[in-house]
Amino acid sequence: MITREVIERGADQLGWELDKLLEMTLYAMAASEETINAEMEAEQ
Repeated sequence: MITREVIERGADQLGWELDKLLEMTLYAMAASEETINAEMEAEQ
C-alpha cells in the first residue's frame, strides 16, 4: 500500500519538495495519456 509517508520519502530521496513531485508526476501522466488510454481500451 502506498501511503503519504512513502510518497514523502520518495520526494526526499529525489531532493524535491512534495509539491514538485506531485507536479512532475501529473506532467508525466499527461504526457503518457494517449498510451494509457490505448492500453485501457485494448483491455476491454
